[in-house]
Amino acid sequence: MRLVIGRGPRRAPLIAGVCMLGLLAAACVPTSSPPATGTAACASSGASAAPVSVYEAGEDAADAVREAGSDPDRRDERGEIPLVVVEEGKDGSPVVDVVPVSDEREAREVAERAAAEGDVVAVEVDEPAHASLVDYPPDDPFFVGGKQWGMKKTTFGPAWSAATGAGVTVAVLDTGVQRAHPDLKANVLAPGKSYYSVKATSDANGHGTHVAGILGALTDNSVGIASAAPEVMILPVKVLNDSGRGFASDVSAGIIWAVNHGADVINTSLGIRSPTKSLTRAVEHARDNGVPIVAAAGNTGGSTCQWPAVYPATIAVGAVQASLTRAPFSSTGSFLDVVAPGVNICSTVSIRKNFVVASPYRCAPSVHEGYAKFSGTSMATAFVSGAVALLKEQCPALSSNTYRNKVRASADDLGPAGKDNQYGYGLVDPAAALQITAC
Repeated sequence: MRLVIGRGPRRAPLIAGVCMLGLLAAACVPTSSPPATGTAACASSGASAAPVSVYEAGEDAADAVREAGSDPDRRDERGEIPLVVVEEGKDGSPVVDVVPVSDEREAREVAERAAAEGDVVAVEVDEPAHASLVDYPPDDPFFVGGKQWGMKKTTFGPAWSAATGAGVTVAVLDTGVQRAHPDLKANVLAPGKSYYSVKATSDANGHGTHVAGILGALTDNSVGIASAAPEVMILPVKVLNDSGRGFASDVSAGIIWAVNHGADVINTSLGIRSPTKSLTRAVEHARDNGVPIVAAAGNTGGSTCQWPAVYPATIAVGAVQASLTRAPFSSTGSFLDVVAPGVNICSTVSIRKNFVVASPYRCAPSVHEGYAKFSGTSMATAFVSGAVALLKEQCPALSSNTYRNKVRASADDLGPAGKDNQYGYGLVDPAAALQITAC
């Protein structure tokens, strides 16, 4: 049944998307010398399978239109209120009809007529829908306030018109990720995996939470920061203890676990002095399964090698400062693939009782918890993982080498012309990477 009272039928809009060295995490440098699967619980309403009476249909329609009131977002382009009538079809499938009405009286008439002619199970006013794209520029306070230079000197914002990381899972192998952080909680999967006695979704250190925020904090939500891939899902894998230290065996096991549990990209903002057989095999396992590993080049300031970044199968990342010159601490070498912002990067940190962020690290003088500025190739690595996540959304089935080559080929050349040991192929450029043809 299609009810139309003197007007053409209104079509419901479509929704695109949804509701380091023993081993140091401190690929993170202070800004000054320092003293599995989860879903958010959402309330939902459903239509009962039992038909409603003519009287109930009329009352429901009038109540719904009255509640919608003068809210412009609840009206269509003609200024009318779209009334939705849900019927039980003859084959058992629900039938949804949309009828524009002007007021309560008209809504009541439409609903009562429908209930008299068919099995109506629900009458309601339509809800606004929108594509799941992130507006640029976003309204996150630290972005608007000019505290996120790394986001503004890269092309993540323009890239969001093509991809936001939706449907992509990035494993963050680190000190854990504080899932309860208000700027992260909807994007962090639980329970993740921990190689310690504490959960992967807690982070007493803060390093992993900082990395996760750069990569995939909630964006355009009027809270905190904007991130590189705002619709990505973060899979926390705790391979470092609360002091930021651990063992290569845990990193190896974490890589293998992440690959086998749905990770599309792996972020390793950490470093190991020497390669191990277990680590080598883990990296090969990721490569063979099309899961790119993005790795921090290290913070020695020289040509010191750090694994897993040195492996040819990974994407090795160095750091630049706001002038887009190499950060003095950023390690150099022929293994370097690209660079990204890595100095004074404002991001999320763990919120802990009786813990206050020291003044040199604050994103803003008055903000003493939840956010902080860190520096290091760890931070730069998170940006590049975000870029790879955007590529994964666009082209989900490429080899890990192909993702690395796209990141290299699209980089904005810095320093001497061509690839060099200080900047690799240049500054990561996600918008350009997304324009490289062929999936």
